[in-house]
Amino acid sequence: MAQRTNKELYDGANVNLGVGIPVLATNYLPEDMKVWVQSENGILGMRSMGIINAGEETVTLIPGASAFDSSESFGMIRGGHVDVSIFGAMEVSANGDLVNYMIP
Repeated sequence: MAQRTNKELYDGANVNLGVGIPVLATNYLPEDMKVWVQSENGILGMRSMGIINAGEETVTLIPGASAFDSSESFGMIRGGHVDVSIFGAMEVSANGDLVNYMIP
């Protein structure tokens, strides 16, 4: 699923990757593709190791990165200021209904 998610990404995009499988998409990026990854807890411009992201994984900031609170983060998503947003799902029904009632 993470490899398939990657097909939605493109060079130079601002990308929000939600908790769970979506954050794995960066593992499959082509070497020459650069995206600005946003974490829902308020980081834009990160790579692996150093800081904790919304999925409780360690990441590091890249040159030009910024940090802000989660309300700003979701405001960017809802306001259309992120090119691609891929949310994680706690539970999905057979009909495709999404249930996100807690943070994993």
